[in-house]
Amino acid sequence: MLVNIYQSKTPISVFTLPVFIAMVCSPILFLDAPTESYPISWQNNLWTIIDQSTLLNFVLSTAIIAVSAHQLNNVYNRNSFYSKATFLPGLIYVLCIFSMGIIHFTPEILGHLFVIIGLGQLLKLRRQDPAKAIIFSSSVMFGLAAVLTPLHIGLIILPWLALSIFRPFVWREWFMVLIGMILPIIYYLSFEYLSLNKLEFLKIPDNSHLNGLTDDFFNWISLGIFGLIVIGSLFKYLQISRTEINRFKLQSQVVFHLLWLSIAAFVLAWIFYNTYYLYAAIPLGIFIATSILHSRSTQVMNIILLLWLIISTSNLFF
Repeated sequence: MLVNIYQSKTPISVFTLPVFIAMVCSPILFLDAPTESYPISWQNNLWTIIDQSTLLNFVLSTAIIAVSAHQLNNVYNRNSFYSKATFLPGLIYVLCIFSMGIIHFTPEILGHLFVIIGLGQLLKLRRQDPAKAIIFSSSVMFGLAAVLTPLHIGLIILPWLALSIFRPFVWREWFMVLIGMILPIIYYLSFEYLSLNKLEFLKIPDNSHLNGLTDDFFNWISLGIFGLIVIGSLFKYLQISRTEINRFKLQSQVVFHLLWLSIAAFVLAWIFYNTYYLYAAIPLGIFIATSILHSRSTQVMNIILLLWLIISTSNLFF
């Protein structure tokens, strides 16, 4: 049913996706959000303030995730990952972050929006067209994401990787990456110094009081199903890529680079802060959606997505 509704861009898919996101975020209204610990104190303070208002937490989470999901759909459709316009990538993006636990407002959720916009800019690169403006704007977006989630500073290399994939070396374009990434960080540090009269850097907290990632049965089941879906989808996507045009293959390389950079940040955040950087949901939304759209059995895909949603929901309560 989910695949049938969102595999095409129809009025139903456009208007029901925000409703589905609101339903996914609804546990915020009656469940306690998990304890979070962030690298910088202002992030902890912001999260504490918003967490005190359940309604504000719900509204912000729903609005930001809905905008991010629609932006991901736009990026997917503009770059012809599939022959027809679809809203499935946005749905898969939401399911990916939901499968890791309750969706609530975090600095990272806002960072997702900047990364999606930055990715959309990178995929506009062409071999012959001027690229400095595109590279600068995408680097600014990744810089803003790095301010919100400092462990994701590795995103600075993604524009350079994209340039090496799409275009010959032009030193001005590569230098634009540095300018675009540094500007948001400089503005942020300047504001922080003027406000606090000091500069605060990453701190490794004592996480002995926090819960682990996989401390119960349903966590393992949810992660297991998620892992099988990811592995199967990536395998299917590689098969699809072999028969597609060269432009599709180049775009796929950029998305793959975003995936491994996101996984690296996830591991660091999990080990040192016991929180989860789920930027991988962005590239996985593209890969899993493409694999589903090229599947021969829509009924099987519906069953898999429904099972995934049921297990993820059960994980919240048990």
